[in-house]
Amino acid sequence: MVNQRGNFYNPKTLSNQVTDMIKKINLDFLQYRENPVTAHTFRHAFAIMAVEQGNADLYHLMQTLGHENIQTTKIYLEKHMKRENNVGTSCGCDARIC
Repeated sequence: MVNQRGNFYNPKTLSNQVTDMIKKINLDFLQYRENPVTAHTFRHAFAIMAVEQGNADLYHLMQTLGHENIQTTKIYLEKHMKRENNVGTSCGCDARIC
């Protein structure tokens, strides 16, 4: 992705811009989150949804996300599974974004 000057975006700059846009939208469900929604949040959501929908096994998901170690990919999914299996953390919204 290139900016208005024709240069490639710095990943950190692009991530910060996405985070700022999300903050400006001021969606109601965001008040229930402990952490802000960032570009990295979308990586986690993608990983969770790919596995839940049967679109990816762990190895292919690791490759898609660019992880060098499968343990990193497992961390993405383990956090979600712990939350999903804990009825005490239910906030009444989609578990992928809570």
